[in-house]
Amino acid sequence: MKANQLSLFFVFIFYGTTVALGYGLNQNPGHTKAVEKDSTKKPTESLDQKTKGMTMFGGLFTFYQDTTDGSLFMLIEKTQVGEEFIYFVQSV
Repeated sequence: MKANQLSLFFVFIFYGTTVALGYGLNQNPGHTKAVEKDSTKKPTESLDQKTKGMTMFGGLFTFYQDTTDGSLFMLIEKTQVGEEFIYFVQSV
């Protein structure tokens, strides 16, 4: 009798976790509704427009520094995406 109850208990546990996990994996709220376009968004700027008036530093990566607030931007070429680069900094 206890063996039947124990096996039935494990069947319900297995079924419950399978259903719960499957339900959780199929829930993706981002894809259930149609995405509405936001007409208030402004078009993206081109690279030339974005870097106009900035100081360019060439090298392995091209950096642009904004002269008004000091912010720094790094340009990554398509050929550099996915490559590994060694980064080393030494300070005194």
